Amino acid sequence: MFWRTYVAHITARLAASIAFVVALALPSAFAQQQSQRIVGTIEGVDGPTLVVKMHEGGEVKVALIENVSVFGVVSATLADITPGAFIGVGAVPQSDGSQRAIQVTIFADVQRGLGEGHRP
Repeated sequence: MFWRTYVAHITARLAASIAFVVALALPSAFAQQQSQRIVGTIEGVDGPTLVVKMHEGGEVKVALIENVSVFGVVSATLADITPGAFIGVGAVPQSDGSQRAIQVTIFADVQRGLGEGHRP
C-alpha cells in the first residue's frame, strides 16, 4: 500500500513538473507564431529588414524571413476583375439582411487559400 502511494505521489509530481515546463514554453512558441497586420509605406530596406512608416504614425522595422512574399496595393476598376479572379469583398450588413460591398480586393493567384474566411 505504501509503495502504491509513493509511486502515485512521484507520478503526480512528475506530471505537475511537465505541465509547468509546457506552460512556460507555450507562450514563447505562440509569440513566435503570431502575425500582426502592418499597414504603411515602405520607407527603406536594410538587408533582410523593411522600414515601414505606419499610416497611423510611427515607424516599425520588419524582419523578413528567407522566402518572404510581398504584395502591394494599387487602384483598380471593375474591368480589372476577370472570370476566375481571386477576390475578397468587404461589406456592411443592410437592414434587409443583405450586404453592401464597400471594398473589393483582387488578390494574386498565389494567395488563393491563404487566410480565407469571414471576419468581423
